[in-house]
Amino acid sequence: MTGTNYLSKALVLYDSLLNTCGDAFKLIFFAYDAETFEILKRLDYKNIIPVSIDQLETADPRLLDLKKSRSIAEYFFTCTPQVITYALAKFDIDMVTYLDADLYFYQNPQLIIDEMAYNSVLITEHRYYPPVDNHDHGKYCVQFMPFRNDLASKIVLETWKEQCVEWCFGYPENGKYGDQGYLNDWPEKYKNVVVSENRGVGLATWNKPGYRIFSEGHKIRAYSEEIKNEIDVVFYHFNSLKIYSNRLISTGISKDDKSLFKIVYENYLNRLSVKENEILKIAGCSRKDLLYPEWVDTQLVFFLKEFRRIFSPRTRDIIYYYKFLREYVWLP
Repeated sequence: MTGTNYLSKALVLYDSLLNTCGDAFKLIFFAYDAETFEILKRLDYKNIIPVSIDQLETADPRLLDLKKSRSIAEYFFTCTPQVITYALAKFDIDMVTYLDADLYFYQNPQLIIDEMAYNSVLITEHRYYPPVDNHDHGKYCVQFMPFRNDLASKIVLETWKEQCVEWCFGYPENGKYGDQGYLNDWPEKYKNVVVSENRGVGLATWNKPGYRIFSEGHKIRAYSEEIKNEIDVVFYHFNSLKIYSNRLISTGISKDDKSLFKIVYENYLNRLSVKENEILKIAGCSRKDLLYPEWVDTQLVFFLKEFRRIFSPRTRDIIYYYKFLREYVWLP
């Protein structure tokens, strides 16, 4: 599911799939708002199927009540098993793979799907690497999740759906966190759930210290500290990247990390800029008009809070502020 806040990222994801898969896929976009649905229809990308959130909420009317009591992010989490269930039923296809919008593929994802063999569901690990320790956010990441259209998948999805209706919030509590804390016991609970062993899956800021990324010809590769070997990067997860305005973006990493920025982020930001301009041209407005007020307020408060630190006389705060600024880039 995506909204105007995430649409440019989702379209960059789409382009990366075109580059790695050709036409051998369809991307079903569940549009959170009417603006997103209208923009997707006007863009008319041949491999994108837009679906209005109204369809999802009609299928399960409980979502309308939950929408009132949960934040936008929490509502997105709540809907994850719902969109998978809906897509499997509505489009009557053999398999649906849930994707987070902020992924970028360098290899054909069929490499990961092949790991399923005859199993029904595949999940991926965060692979947190010290000093990062977010284990209360779940061992597994809701980022890339193939589900077959079979009974075993439906059992997993039905349980997960009811759990997310019951509790799905943006903070950890008793082993739960959003939609993904529930995945912790899946490999033991369900015999048809398999965990990807591919170390090139889901590189992100939470496991960045464990990888040294480099380019080799047209490939993006990395040295894994965990297995002490080189790997092909299948996809990178831009989990910390935030868009504040038409041009101001926080990457979530410092530009002093020159290799990662040059090889991974620079290309992504350039593509993001193209998609942002394409969306704004169709929408006929500025980026701030497409941001949800709830997210604008949260991001603005955070930005101003960090900005004030420059007035602190303490050396460590001045250094912190410098690093904070180095995470920000201006799009052309």
